[in-house]
Amino acid sequence: MSHRIARLAALALLVLAAPARGEEPQWPEYQSPKYGFALRVPPGFRLAEEDKTTSFILQPGADGSGPLEPALMIYVNWTWMPDVPSKTMFDMNRKSELQNMSSPDPDYHDLIVFDRKKGYAHDGNAYWYKEVDKPDPSEIHRWHAKAYGNKSAYTVGLTGTYGQFARVGPVYEKVVKSLRLIPIPGQAK
Repeated sequence: MSHRIARLAALALLVLAAPARGEEPQWPEYQSPKYGFALRVPPGFRLAEEDKTTSFILQPGADGSGPLEPALMIYVNWTWMPDVPSKTMFDMNRKSELQNMSSPDPDYHDLIVFDRKKGYAHDGNAYWYKEVDKPDPSEIHRWHAKAYGNKSAYTVGLTGTYGQFARVGPVYEKVVKSLRLIPIPGQAK
C-alpha cells in the first residue's frame, strides 16, 4: 500500500513540476470531420459558430482580468470545390497573393508555404501571409492561411486590432502551424 502512495506522490510532483519548468499546457485540438480540418485552439477562445465558417472568439478583459478590449477571432471558412484540383487552387491563389505583395500598394506581406520540416502540422498546398502593418494600433488587422485539399478550399482568418498583434501574434502563429486537413468521412479520394 505504501509503495502505491509513493508512486502517486511521485506522479503528483511530476504534474506540479511541469508548469514550474515553464512548459505550456497542451492546447486542445478542435477537429471538424464534416469540413475536414483540425487546429489547436488557444486557452480562453470559445467556439462561437460551427458551420461552413467555424469561429472561435476571445474577449480580453470580459472576465474582469483587465480592461475590456476588442474581441480576438480565429475562423476557418470552408468552400466545396470538387471540380478544381487542389494544386491548381494553391498555385493560382498563391500567385495572386504574390502579385498583390509586389504591387506598388500591397495589402499583404510575408507569404510562407507550409512545410513540416519547419514545424507545420500540414505539408503542401497551404500557405499563410500577413496584412501590411497599420498606422493606427486600434485598426482591425488580419493574418490569413489558405489550404487546399479534400476537394475544398480553406481560408483561416486570425483577427484583432493591430495593437493586439504585438501580444497575440506568437499565439496566432502557433494556431497557423497547427492547421491540418483531415479526411472528410464518405469522401472518395
